Amino acid sequence: MTGLTLPLPPLANRYWRIGHGHLYRCSEADNYRRTLMVLLRQAKCRCLHGPVWVTIRVYRKRKAGDLDGYLKVLLDALQGLAFENDRQVRQLVASLEPEDKVHPRVEVTVTEAPGLKVTP
Repeated sequence: MTGLTLPLPPLANRYWRIGHGHLYRCSEADNYRRTLMVLLRQAKCRCLHGPVWVTIRVYRKRKAGDLDGYLKVLLDALQGLAFENDRQVRQLVASLEPEDKVHPRVEVTVTEAPGLKVTP
C-alpha cells in the first residue's frame, strides 16, 4: 500500500462500548471502518498477507488524545483491508505531528516487511 491520507479515527475511549454484558464497537467506529473500506478500495489497495511495516503520522485538530489511542483504533480498522490481522505488524513507526485545524488526518503507509518469511 502506498502512502494514503485517511480521516482521523475516533479516539480509543469512544471506540468500544459495553451494553447488556457485551463489548461492542460504537457506531462511530463502524462508520470509520466503512469509510476506510471505500477509500482503500478507491486507491486499489490490496490486503497484505505476510509481515508488514506500518508508518503513521497523526495530525490532530487540537491537542486532544494520545498517540496510542489513535494507533489502536486505526490498526484495528485496517484489519482485513490493508493487512489480515494487526499481529502481522513487525515494525510500527508513528508520530504525533503539529495540529492541523483545517485538515486533521492520518497519513499511513503499509508495506511488506523486506526479508521476513511468512510462516504458516
